[in-house]
Amino acid sequence: MMFYGDEMPTFLTDFGPTQSVPYLADIARLELALRHSYHAADATPISPDALGQIAPDTLPNVTFTFAPSVHVITSKFPLHSIWWANTHDGDIAKVAQPTFITRPEFDPAVDALTIEQAAVLTALMSGGALGTALRHGGAGFDLGLLLGLLLTRNALISIKT
Repeated sequence: MMFYGDEMPTFLTDFGPTQSVPYLADIARLELALRHSYHAADATPISPDALGQIAPDTLPNVTFTFAPSVHVITSKFPLHSIWWANTHDGDIAKVAQPTFITRPEFDPAVDALTIEQAAVLTALMSGGALGTALRHGGAGFDLGLLLGLLLTRNALISIKT
């Protein structure tokens, strides 16, 4: 039953009556990711101290393993704020917002990301090394902010140097 509706986002993309709500398929992808996150296998997160134990000269080669509950949903729409406005009553942003889904405790958490954070995170989740992934962030990218989010959301389960 957990996989019931897995095809809904694709269906909504092509379903004529939903064309007046172009972001609906992406909202369905977000909701599906929330369900998958909720039912994902449990994983033990790394200690925040683990990052401090990495030798500075090996940082560019570091790769991470992410908890099975972690998802990044990108969209050309302000997906996070659309979802937030419909679940918590808020304003809708005017710019695209990738959405980061984790399960730090027992229920999934939804956070907005910048486009640069999503690009770096997607590269890391694909197994890319930190040095390579950071190229997707551009000049002035704040790695500390992203790592802080990953640690507080228990998204990282191992580090490989």
